[in-house]
Amino acid sequence: MKADSRRGTLVLSFFLLIALAFTGGCQVVSPGVTNNVGSIQALIAASPEDVTGAAKSVIEDMKLILISAESTGLDGRVLARTAQEKNIKIIITRQDNNVSHISIRVGSFGDTAASMLILDRVKERLM
Repeated sequence: MKADSRRGTLVLSFFLLIALAFTGGCQVVSPGVTNNVGSIQALIAASPEDVTGAAKSVIEDMKLILISAESTGLDGRVLARTAQEKNIKIIITRQDNNVSHISIRVGSFGDTAASMLILDRVKERLM
């Protein structure tokens, strides 16, 4: 009976921790940039094609392994990985005329520092 109670408490604690991790919401990383469960997100004043091209160039300049880069007038996607097999996923969607939303995730749980570095370089490339 006591073992069942402990097991139930452990299971409940596990689910509460998972719920807390996924309901933490967005954190502001810097002005105009949020960290939403490991993905850095921002708005950029450029078309999805331009943002995708800039992201591809940044990946190549950083000597990361480019897997694919594709874009349309509505969206774009760049997939890459590091030498340590961390996946890099950059998703771009059109928000308005010449405004795109970019989401960057490095690794399974998100590497904020690496994602911010990529975002900053993408922004620099578009200036």
